[in-house]
Amino acid sequence: MKVKEISLLVMALVLSGCGSTVKKNEEENVSATPTAVPDVWDSYDTLEAAEKYGGMKLNDPGFSGYDRLEYRVNQKRKIIEICYEYPHDDTAVIRKGNGVLDVSDVDEKFDATENGKQNGHDIFLSEKDDLTRLAIWTDGTDSYSLYVSAGMKEADFLKVTSQIR
Repeated sequence: MKVKEISLLVMALVLSGCGSTVKKNEEENVSATPTAVPDVWDSYDTLEAAEKYGGMKLNDPGFSGYDRLEYRVNQKRKIIEICYEYPHDDTAVIRKGNGVLDVSDVDEKFDATENGKQNGHDIFLSEKDDLTRLAIWTDGTDSYSLYVSAGMKEADFLKVTSQIR
């Protein structure tokens, strides 16, 4: 009888040890894997709807020739954007965000960067292959960016940025 009781006790200890080992491994796997919070962008059919949801106004300079136009808001980051998609994967993205930080999210190497003034505010231009592709500026309250993947002549680029508020 004692052998049977000891055997049951050993089995119970082994099983409980296995269970806690499995549980421990599951917990380690969960804690070892970082959980990324998705960068959520909500799309809207009109700029007015995006402005209402985003709680801010954004002027559309009216690019033409695009295949697809999208108005989006990132409520968490408080950014509103207009995305123009063109043939051959070219894009133009206009952004406005609360605060004075860079809202462009452009991760690209540029050949040159220059600083200037426009509408009384500092503006930073980035060029590649002698074409301006990115402008970043702030009015002291909100930040703005214009990114054109195909690039534009600087004078034309500045005409567009002067319309964005």
